[in-house]
Amino acid sequence: LKDLWLMRGRPMAAVYAGAGARYTPHYDCVAVDNGRKITCVLYLNPFWKPGDGAELQLFPEAKGISPEGPCHEVEPLQGRLACFLCDSRNLHAVKP
Repeated sequence: LKDLWLMRGRPMAAVYAGAGARYTPHYDCVAVDNGRKITCVLYLNPFWKPGDGAELQLFPEAKGISPEGPCHEVEPLQGRLACFLCDSRNLHAVKP
Protein backbone atom coordinates (compact mmCIF):
# COMPACT_ATOMS: atom_id res chain seq x y z
CA LEU A 1 0.00 0.00 0.00
CA LYS A 2 3.04 2.21 -0.30
CA ASP A 3 2.28 5.51 -2.03
CA LEU A 4 -1.48 4.86 -1.85
CA TRP A 5 -3.44 7.92 -0.85
CA LEU A 6 -6.33 7.00 1.42
CA MET A 7 -9.19 9.35 2.18
CA ARG A 8 -12.52 9.15 3.88
CA GLY A 9 -15.36 8.05 1.69
CA ARG A 10 -18.93 6.98 1.98
CA PRO A 11 -19.32 3.60 3.64
CA MET A 12 -21.67 1.04 2.16
CA ALA A 13 -23.64 -1.27 4.41
CA ALA A 14 -25.23 -4.42 3.01
CA VAL A 15 -27.57 -6.91 4.64
CA TYR A 16 -28.41 -10.13 2.85
CA ALA A 17 -31.75 -11.40 4.05
CA GLY A 18 -31.24 -14.99 2.93
CA ALA A 19 -33.55 -16.88 0.62
CA GLY A 20 -31.02 -16.81 -2.22
CA ALA A 21 -29.88 -13.20 -1.78
CA ARG A 22 -26.55 -12.56 -3.50
CA TYR A 23 -24.29 -9.92 -5.03
CA THR A 24 -23.40 -10.61 -8.67
CA PRO A 25 -19.77 -10.35 -9.91
CA HIS A 26 -18.56 -6.75 -10.02
CA TYR A 27 -15.63 -4.38 -9.49
CA ASP A 28 -15.88 -1.60 -6.92
CA CYS A 29 -13.83 0.82 -9.03
CA VAL A 30 -13.21 0.59 -12.78
CA ALA A 31 -11.43 3.11 -15.02
CA VAL A 32 -12.93 6.19 -13.35
CA ASP A 33 -11.66 7.25 -9.99
CA ASN A 34 -14.58 7.13 -7.57
CA GLY A 35 -12.23 7.61 -4.63
CA ARG A 36 -12.32 3.98 -3.55
CA LYS A 37 -8.99 2.32 -2.91
CA ILE A 38 -9.64 -0.56 -0.52
CA THR A 39 -12.75 -2.62 0.07
CA CYS A 40 -13.14 -3.89 3.63
CA VAL A 41 -15.88 -6.32 4.61
CA LEU A 42 -16.54 -6.97 8.29
CA TYR A 43 -18.84 -9.90 9.04
CA LEU A 44 -21.25 -9.45 11.96
CA ASN A 45 -23.38 -12.59 11.61
CA PRO A 46 -22.90 -14.76 14.73
CA PHE A 47 -24.98 -17.71 13.55
CA TRP A 48 -23.45 -18.45 10.13
CA LYS A 49 -22.58 -22.09 9.44
CA PRO A 50 -21.28 -23.96 6.37
CA GLY A 51 -24.11 -24.46 3.90
CA ASP A 52 -25.73 -21.08 4.66
CA GLY A 53 -24.06 -19.44 1.64
CA ALA A 54 -22.98 -15.78 1.53
CA GLU A 55 -19.29 -16.58 0.96
CA LEU A 56 -17.29 -13.77 -0.61
CA GLN A 57 -15.79 -14.93 -3.91
CA LEU A 58 -12.65 -13.28 -5.29
CA PHE A 59 -11.52 -13.84 -8.89
CA PRO A 60 -8.00 -12.28 -9.07
CA GLU A 61 -7.30 -13.46 -12.64
CA ALA A 62 -10.59 -12.34 -14.23
CA LYS A 63 -10.06 -9.92 -17.12
CA GLY A 64 -13.67 -8.83 -17.56
CA ILE A 65 -16.94 -9.04 -15.70
CA SER A 66 -17.25 -12.82 -16.17
CA PRO A 67 -15.71 -14.90 -13.37
CA GLU A 68 -12.75 -16.87 -14.73
CA GLY A 69 -9.64 -18.43 -13.32
CA PRO A 70 -9.23 -19.50 -9.73
CA CYS A 71 -11.82 -18.45 -7.18
CA HIS A 72 -10.86 -17.71 -3.58
CA GLU A 73 -13.77 -18.03 -1.17
CA VAL A 74 -13.98 -16.28 2.19
CA GLU A 75 -16.41 -17.70 4.74
CA PRO A 76 -18.44 -14.96 6.47
CA LEU A 77 -17.47 -15.85 10.02
CA GLN A 78 -18.40 -13.39 12.75
CA GLY A 79 -15.60 -10.89 13.38
CA ARG A 80 -13.73 -11.72 10.17
CA LEU A 81 -12.40 -8.75 8.25
CA ALA A 82 -11.70 -9.23 4.54
CA CYS A 83 -9.81 -6.43 2.75
CA PHE A 84 -8.69 -6.12 -0.86
CA LEU A 85 -7.78 -3.44 -3.36
CA CYS A 86 -10.96 -2.44 -5.14
CA ASP A 87 -9.57 -1.60 -8.55
CA SER A 88 -10.18 -3.52 -11.76
CA ARG A 89 -7.96 -6.39 -10.56
CA ASN A 90 -10.42 -7.76 -8.04
CA LEU A 91 -13.64 -9.05 -9.50
CA HIS A 92 -15.75 -10.31 -6.61
CA ALA A 93 -19.22 -11.58 -5.76
CA VAL A 94 -21.25 -12.95 -2.86
CA LYS A 95 -22.71 -16.44 -3.20
CA PRO A 96 -26.44 -17.03 -2.65
